[in-house]
Amino acid sequence: MKKKSIFFSISIALVAVILTTGCSFLSSAEPLNKPTGVFVAGNAVFWNKVTNATDYNIYKGDVLLASTDNRYYVIEELTSDVFISVQAADENGKNSDSKKSDAIIMLKNTNFSTDEIINITLDNDIVYEIESSINKVVLSMQTNYESVNNVQIKILDREKDLTIELNDVVIYGPNNEPVISNYIKSVIYTNAPYTVNFVVHGDNEIYSGQAVGVPPKPAENTQTKGGNGYNGQDAVLLSQANFMGTGNLSLHGSDGGQGGVGSDSSGISTAVYGWGGDGGDGGNGLNCSKYVLNLSAASTLSGKAGNGGTGGSPGNNGSVISGPFNTAEWSNRFGAKGYDGLPFSGTEYIISGQKTTI
Repeated sequence: MKKKSIFFSISIALVAVILTTGCSFLSSAEPLNKPTGVFVAGNAVFWNKVTNATDYNIYKGDVLLASTDNRYYVIEELTSDVFISVQAADENGKNSDSKKSDAIIMLKNTNFSTDEIINITLDNDIVYEIESSINKVVLSMQTNYESVNNVQIKILDREKDLTIELNDVVIYGPNNEPVISNYIKSVIYTNAPYTVNFVVHGDNEIYSGQAVGVPPKPAENTQTKGGNGYNGQDAVLLSQANFMGTGNLSLHGSDGGQGGVGSDSSGISTAVYGWGGDGGDGGNGLNCSKYVLNLSAASTLSGKAGNGGTGGSPGNNGSVISGPFNTAEWSNRFGAKGYDGLPFSGTEYIISGQKTTI
């Protein structure tokens, strides 16, 4: 009887150990992956989805700012630069929280000093170059102007974000040029290391420059295709843009130019006349690697695509010898129409506000 009691006690103990171990095993969840793809656009931070995460913790340095089930977080005002990191979490609690993402800097969006701000009252026929020492540009119209023509905003080489405030402006760009763009010597525009933060007030319109110019006609009897038409331009051409504020903004890409005329054939030459050149491609309203829509709910960002240019005509067939045999296919030798542009080109991240196509 005593042996049975001992055996029974040992069995109960073993079951208890197994149950305890099993419960402990079941209650410990694998840590979630660290958030990736973290980037900042103005006062908003974004990141990629983490599998099995239900929430994300946002940190400013080591201080927890907030938790959200979105994949973005907006900080209303920053008077100084801060470092932001993101941590994935799920309903099981901190036992399954991920490691924080690598910290990324979020630059101040208020409290600029006087020498960091430039106020521009727009006038016609001016290229405004924005130096790297300027961190905020305020654009407005002269009181007696409804629009300005042949105006361009060139953002020169820089590392830090730039804020551009728009106050009821209507801008027409110079021929064959975008209106607002980054001019960078070291990298192509899609890799520029900064964001342009547009703060929109009132109603604003930006029209890219028209495609102007005719490709030169090739020399006769060379069987040469005409040159391609000039491409239409983008209203805004940047690496990364962020649209904030309570106003509306319309961006208009321009049409591509017509293709050039092909070479002529003449005299008794057996040379065949050239094909017409292709039309230029239409411009985009907005052309960015990625852009963020963070306008007020009632505000609108509108985009208009430029049309592709028409193809050029083939050259004249004046050859006495080849003329009779090629005249019939003259109508088949026109250049192709250029590609139409896009109202918006780039990866979009929408927080609030409306996006429309004109």
